[in-house]
Amino acid sequence: STRDRLLAQYRDLPSLDRTALEVLACWCCRPFLPPPGESDVLEVLQKHASLQALYNLQHHGIVRHDLINQSYSFADDDYLPVLIHEQMDLKVRGTLHATIAALLDTHGGTTPQLRQTIRFHRAFSAISPIAVRNCIVLGREFLQNGMCLSAIELLEKARNQIGSSQWKLRSTIEL
Repeated sequence: STRDRLLAQYRDLPSLDRTALEVLACWCCRPFLPPPGESDVLEVLQKHASLQALYNLQHHGIVRHDLINQSYSFADDDYLPVLIHEQMDLKVRGTLHATIAALLDTHGGTTPQLRQTIRFHRAFSAISPIAVRNCIVLGREFLQNGMCLSAIELLEKARNQIGSSQWKLRSTIEL
């Protein structure tokens, strides 16, 4: 299947290339997330991979570099980033999302889209009260905007992270 073929190609990549792909997958794993700017990608890559890895991904046609907007995206915008994001180690994925959220937070969070993007990355950053709160806030926002599938995903993620002792919070999600 296509899924198996793509996963095999992903697993066969050199370690640094795979890490660079995971960074981009965290950044681009949902269609409503804006493509990351070149300087932001390079800053996160310096912590987790190398610039050469990014060039390798471009050379193999996996990643596109938009010279006009100075941003990066997947050649296959829909399927591959989601597939990689789902296959990643949860701890690695959480660390990358936390790194991205912290970086974007330095931009000031002045636009609604940037605030939404920061909330999304915080929601996937770890199992913590901050992640749960961001899942709930963003899930409700998505419901109001008609983005039902994304809202359900985030609200279920929050519900699954809340222990039974926090029944009040749990009940507000289930309403």
